[in-house]
Amino acid sequence: MKWNCVILIPAYNPPEDLLAHLTELRQHGFADFILVDDGSSAARKNVFEQAERMGCVVIKNPEKQGKGYALKAGFAYYIEHDQGKFDGVITLSANVRFPVQSVEKIAEALREERTKGTHALVLGSRNFFDPGLPRASRFGSKVSQFICNVLLGIHLKDCMTGLRGIPDDQVQLCLEIPGHGYEYETSMVLRFESIGYREVETRTLPAPQGAERAYRRGKDTFYIVLTMMKRFLMFTAVSVSVSIFDIFLFWIFTEYVFTDVPFCIIWSTILARIISATVNYIVNRQVVFQTNEDRRKSAAQFLVLSIAQCLTSALLVYLLEKISSGNAVGLKVLVDVMLFFVNYKVQKKFIFVEEAQRT
Repeated sequence: MKWNCVILIPAYNPPEDLLAHLTELRQHGFADFILVDDGSSAARKNVFEQAERMGCVVIKNPEKQGKGYALKAGFAYYIEHDQGKFDGVITLSANVRFPVQSVEKIAEALREERTKGTHALVLGSRNFFDPGLPRASRFGSKVSQFICNVLLGIHLKDCMTGLRGIPDDQVQLCLEIPGHGYEYETSMVLRFESIGYREVETRTLPAPQGAERAYRRGKDTFYIVLTMMKRFLMFTAVSVSVSIFDIFLFWIFTEYVFTDVPFCIIWSTILARIISATVNYIVNRQVVFQTNEDRRKSAAQFLVLSIAQCLTSALLVYLLEKISSGNAVGLKVLVDVMLFFVNYKVQKKFIFVEEAQRT
């Protein structure tokens, strides 16, 4: 059976075994390949030369740029020469082996996505207990998995797999996603949250002899985690800044504006909160979540959330103080920290959300 997909492989110092893997893929109906030489050493150039003789397209980077850069070089070639002809692109690793049957599952899923007119990112979910999975990959995958599930609310079995299927009409989107290293694949998963995912179970074979791991467990894991946490960290920074701004406004109003006005503290609190909440909404909408959601609708939802959070905090602190006889200030800190995480998830999932994510 001939599969209507292009296989894209970013490669840095690939082992000789890659040629045998390409041959096996050809024997199972995969005919179109793009290899990206990401600055490999002279000793490994023969692998790419033989791949070219086999009919593979080889793109050469003069020096190592990173996996994300190499993937985007392949996507750019696909858009220029192949877009519209195939079901999509399947990405593989040069140094990690998946059985051909696993690659066929991705190809089948891409064909079904095109038939149905859907555009989900197809992910080949690995078993983290599979002995064929390298230790470095297992470590990074578990860390990213925890953050994806717990903090970001993206429930995937394996969000870091390198075996992926990108539908033909979504390749241009992948080219626009930022990132040059391994963090690029993380950014891709985050970008497809509003479009959709499809997972298929896959296996991992033992690393081929001579495989050189380009993944740096410490540095690359740090950048992956930073990419995943970037929005949450921005949200935290904005929230802290707005809280300080709110206190500053309260001080200005009580000391210089409403000094002779009855109920000075009440009016100062209300006006400071209105101004700071407005700033918070604008920054979250335009900078943190970068959404085009309808302003009136999202502003109304943000207002309701702010009021609900304030009332919930007051009620919980009151009840906990009565039940535990604890310190009200300490209880408020605990409650507000918990509500902070809830607030982030509610804004991300229901207020500042792209329309595609609702469907």
